[in-house]
Amino acid sequence: MAKKQVVTSASAPEKRSDQRKPDPGFLELIDSDVSAPSAASSAPKASHPKRRKVVDGVEIVTLEKFNRERSPEDQNISTFRGIPGTLNRSIHDFAVDINFPVGIAARLLLELGIKEYQEGNLPLVPHVSFRGLSLYPNTGNRVGKPVNEKEKRPVAYKPVAFRSIPKEVIETIESIQEDVPVPKGEIARRFFEHSLALYKKDALQIPDPVAWLTGRVILITVKAKTDQ
Repeated sequence: MAKKQVVTSASAPEKRSDQRKPDPGFLELIDSDVSAPSAASSAPKASHPKRRKVVDGVEIVTLEKFNRERSPEDQNISTFRGIPGTLNRSIHDFAVDINFPVGIAARLLLELGIKEYQEGNLPLVPHVSFRGLSLYPNTGNRVGKPVNEKEKRPVAYKPVAFRSIPKEVIETIESIQEDVPVPKGEIARRFFEHSLALYKKDALQIPDPVAWLTGRVILITVKAKTDQ
């Protein structure tokens, strides 16, 4: 039976004096603080420092942490108040029926409602409520009277948000608001309800989606704002 060989420090190979050095190009990427640590290096450093190095004429920048938080303007989100939950669900069902994203379906309903208003088929008549003018003075909303007499304030619907509604559509609703001084959410609600009612009656003429989205079919007339 062969004897088991034991390796000791005496029999181990000598350590090479010429250790492998880093590539010169890599040395340029090392911070001076890292290559020559000092007492100040023990202090906490800011997270994700921004470092710039030039290697062979190419500037290298350390990537910073990506900020996933975006403002509603960057996400193109339009928010409406005073939209009942049942109406919001009807808009989602309509989007499923026509195979559109919810935001695009909401845009279509708004534009068709604006078109009906501009052609005189959808009058907007505000009524006096206990807090001002309203299109819905007798229903639960912020400007209407309480649904239940025991309640001290009207029922407030949660804000509803949709994506992909162009700025021109919102500006058109705001221009209508100048003639009909009621909350913007109530005007949008009336347009949603009117367009969905026409759709249930098979009286809603839905344009070709490609022609409509590319601008070849225009449903609404944007009211130009004049400086006074």
